[in-house]
Amino acid sequence: YDTFCAAGKHAYQLLGDIGAKPLANCFTIDVQEHPVPEDAAEAWLKRVINRF
Repeated sequence: YDTFCAAGKHAYQLLGDIGAKPLANCFTIDVQEHPVPEDAAEAWLKRVINRF
């Protein structure tokens, strides 16, 4: 639906609008694709942790 993860997407856009440079792309988790969202989050974090 059109407001899926809207707060995070909006914050990502606002930060970009004021010149912030992302360390990683905005990451969203759809619970219909990932029944245990923590697993998807952990996998993503392992891929990007060195950027922080």
